[in-house]
Amino acid sequence: TCCELPPPAMITPTGAENATRFDEAEGAYCPSRMDSSGRYQFKQRSSFRLPDSGVAPLGTLTFDSKAGQWCLNGNRGCSQVDDQSPLGLVLDDQTLPPLTVEPVLDFDFAPTPRGVEKKPRKFPTLIEFSATQPDFAPECEDKVTPGQPGFDEREMNTLGLELPPDNPCSLIAGTLGSQDGEGEEQPSG
Repeated sequence: TCCELPPPAMITPTGAENATRFDEAEGAYCPSRMDSSGRYQFKQRSSFRLPDSGVAPLGTLTFDSKAGQWCLNGNRGCSQVDDQSPLGLVLDDQTLPPLTVEPVLDFDFAPTPRGVEKKPRKFPTLIEFSATQPDFAPECEDKVTPGQPGFDEREMNTLGLELPPDNPCSLIAGTLGSQDGEGEEQPSG
């Protein structure tokens, strides 16, 4: 939806055997803004190679609308697909091992080489909602409400005459009384 931000993403190595040999581009990326295509642009917040260096990482992960692909730092390491989100994509620039964009599901993340088995995520039990049929007072049902399908004027009038005087619906009911001097019946009630 328009109000829902994607989760932060990690750029992690694919097939690297030595986890200490990270590239500066590998690290945590967070959504920073939305581009004209409705895709989020990601800005690097930390680097696995320089975690405590005090140097602010400069990496970006953006969608190149002309090429129709997600790219790391402009054109270094691009995907070959134009998905709405970069999560799950493999970025390959042919000079490094391919990099994978993965969601951060919690912040206890420790960078590990691809191929290490991940624990399956336990999803919460969902609450089920359903609609209920409201109980209407007899004087509020469609059959005694003018303009509603199945409206019956006689039934409305009969029901209205049975209502207590403090019920406002009793004010629309009445009976035809005696004729006045001109021959027309006058309502009473």
